[in-house]
Amino acid sequence: GPPRRGAMAEGAEARAEDPATATAQAPAATERENARQTFFTSIDAEPAAKGKDSRKNKFRTLESTNAGPRISEHHSDLTTLANSLDQRMAALLKEHEKDFFLAYKTHMYTVQKEIKTLRMKADHEEAKTREDTKIKNLEGELDWFMNEALRLDELCKGDKKEG
Repeated sequence: GPPRRGAMAEGAEARAEDPATATAQAPAATERENARQTFFTSIDAEPAAKGKDSRKNKFRTLESTNAGPRISEHHSDLTTLANSLDQRMAALLKEHEKDFFLAYKTHMYTVQKEIKTLRMKADHEEAKTREDTKIKNLEGELDWFMNEALRLDELCKGDKKEG
């Protein structure tokens, strides 16, 4: 029968206390943390959490140079791009998915149309073959009847000569 509810909880506790399981989970958690730091937090992009004042304090020395404002503006643009990249990629994937399904449906419609055409041709050829067979059978019967008519004609002539 189904396991008891208490037995399931005991099994979960046993797995959580198992050192082999804990060791296997630790590298996975470390890998996730490394990936998180590498890909998103390494650019220090947090969507509008700090505000402009802290950014100005952070880049005060940079802004005092000739290219500083441009660099700061590009940094801001790149941060905005990084923050919106997920949504942009999702929208792009959705668009490509729609395009793919439209192309797939169009292709399948074409394939179905070709199948229908080929079935019609096959039916036509089958009917033609049947008709050809019927014609050959009728021609065979015609030959037999002609031969039979000639034989009977000869028999009639033979009977007239005798009679």
